[in-house]
Amino acid sequence: MKNKDKKVYVSPSTRYKIAPTLLFGAVCFASYRSNLPFLSSLNEILIYVINYGTPLCLFAIGASLVISTGGIDLSSTGVATMSGILYAFLLKFNCPWLCAFLLCIVFGFASGLIVGWAVTKRYAPALIFTWALGLVYFNLSLSFADGTFGKFDGAVRSGISGNGVVKFNEHLSLYIFAGLLLLISIINYTGIQRKTAAVGANRDSATYAGISVRKTIIWSYIISAILAAIGGIFYYYVFGNARTGELQNQELVAIAVAVVGGTSLSGGYINLQSVLCAALFYYIFKNGINTMKPNVPAAMQQQVINYFFAMIFILISIASGKRLNGITHSIQIFGQTKNR
Repeated sequence: MKNKDKKVYVSPSTRYKIAPTLLFGAVCFASYRSNLPFLSSLNEILIYVINYGTPLCLFAIGASLVISTGGIDLSSTGVATMSGILYAFLLKFNCPWLCAFLLCIVFGFASGLIVGWAVTKRYAPALIFTWALGLVYFNLSLSFADGTFGKFDGAVRSGISGNGVVKFNEHLSLYIFAGLLLLISIINYTGIQRKTAAVGANRDSATYAGISVRKTIIWSYIISAILAAIGGIFYYYVFGNARTGELQNQELVAIAVAVVGGTSLSGGYINLQSVLCAALFYYIFKNGINTMKPNVPAAMQQQVINYFFAMIFILISIASGKRLNGITHSIQIFGQTKNR
């Protein structure tokens, strides 16, 4: 008699093929809907994806590092919102952009350090703590945006207006895309990706292998918060203003993208290249839906797009649930696999 409860080990190479396959299908779909020559449509798709999708790529990369340790981070959009508002606020008071940028990075670093310390040292539940911290940041950003902390021109209801909008073109989009690839390469070079996977797979084994579990978890939260802060600043340059409601629920989309990219919610599996493919798939698919011009008000188009993505995610979960939720039986350390 077969043991139906037996958990089957799923090779990582199979789980990381889902996102690139979806990305290829989304490119074909969006290119077909654009009614332009193939190369011209690729340029149009790249500009759209980099323009609107870069923050989600940053959120998903950070979320994947945290999730691969077996944790969760729901504060990313709160950090991004506060960072964007703080950046716009500092520019309104003639603070040099580089100084404002560095201050936002410091804010992200401090936020990630607080979460990492609370989770590892005080054993705070990551789900509730990060959700509560994100809510605190969101409400704090309202005080800046509505001019509560200082009366100044540019403070509007739930936002700070400015003239920071940047015109994205093919060359700038290529540079930003290359920057995302460089970011992933740097993260891989530091070894943090392998360490988070080892911690998520088996903390005792990771400790025996010489990996500091506590430091690895803290750094995963720090990197996630710093990337979220950069994403908030990026939104300011996309829309020309910082608004508190632009990023709501994006942390949940980022987690879904991370899972589609092969990151296991139970920890132990991560591939940032696959996560980037999943994030690009989301916005390329969104571009294709926009070209269909759904007969709904503009304010509801985002809900329609999220509805289609949710349906696709459900189908992916049903068809490839075993691949996405495979149980790891080993830890990967510096490119080598050590069996339990």
